[in-house]
Amino acid sequence: MGGLANSYSVALPISAGTDSRILLAAAKPHLDQIDSFFVHDIYTVTQFDREGAQLLADELGLELQVIDRRKPIFSEFLSDAEIGRIRERMAIGTSLSFNGIDDLTVRAAYLTPPCELVLRGNAAEMSRANKWTPQTVRKPVSDRDGVAALLNVRESQLEDAVASSRLEKLLRGYAAWRETVPEGARDRLPDLAHIELFMPTGPNNVYYAFTRNFYINPYNDRQILLQ
Repeated sequence: MGGLANSYSVALPISAGTDSRILLAAAKPHLDQIDSFFVHDIYTVTQFDREGAQLLADELGLELQVIDRRKPIFSEFLSDAEIGRIRERMAIGTSLSFNGIDDLTVRAAYLTPPCELVLRGNAAEMSRANKWTPQTVRKPVSDRDGVAALLNVRESQLEDAVASSRLEKLLRGYAAWRETVPEGARDRLPDLAHIELFMPTGPNNVYYAFTRNFYINPYNDRQILLQ
């Protein structure tokens, strides 16, 4: 965090969420190096984020910029036609798999304070055992269980969810990855698979749709993970 903040102009979004608070805590020793702090208020649910962000900003003495859909600039900044062209470029940039959630989100992203890097993250997800299922808790994790967990389906649903040729390729890939996991760590395959396989690829089409995005995953060191 310090290396990025000291080397680039950066902005840090703040919300009421766990991920945001983890990043803000990590940034606390470097707050004077961060150029701007902001929050999106574009949906009903984000009003809660705005209130939480303001409480955090007040506690730390930070000036908080609110990107508010009710302000005239929000609708005037880009025309509907420009938004449409941006979303087309997003779709092309993600092999037609994602085009920016919705118009409100795209407008909010383009109103982000000027900077070289936006320090946002998915920190809480990396430490949450959300790829465990009732099936994998009760028995040793098979390759089919592991692939199903990564695809967010039940093992019995794999053939319905994925074409047979694709499923065979996924199972081979998962087995090859499993063989690289130290023997003593194989009882934690769902955790490791979530961190090493899902997090670097699963959500990225969403966020790579927005321009100039990249990920730094601090949880890619097995020595740290397995301690």
